[in-house]
Amino acid sequence: MVTSNFWNNEFPDGEYSKSADEVQHINRILSAVAAQDIPAEKRGQVADYIHFSLLHETIEPAIKDKLEPLLIQLQEFQAK
Repeated sequence: MVTSNFWNNEFPDGEYSKSADEVQHINRILSAVAAQDIPAEKRGQVADYIHFSLLHETIEPAIKDKLEPLLIQLQEFQAK
């Protein structure tokens, strides 16, 4: 289970920067999370993060296959 501290620390309001190791840690955690388990107020930030990571190819190939569907689910939540 991912705690609220994770969402608040890794996806704070405003701009932030992460090292390559931190990014991979975040990606591994996100690859095991369902969209509905992400706090509603963080879903937009997580979707933006995944989109940016896919665009800049900073996601390991094994994890990419799990994050792409998560991004689609998050975008569907936002469309509602």
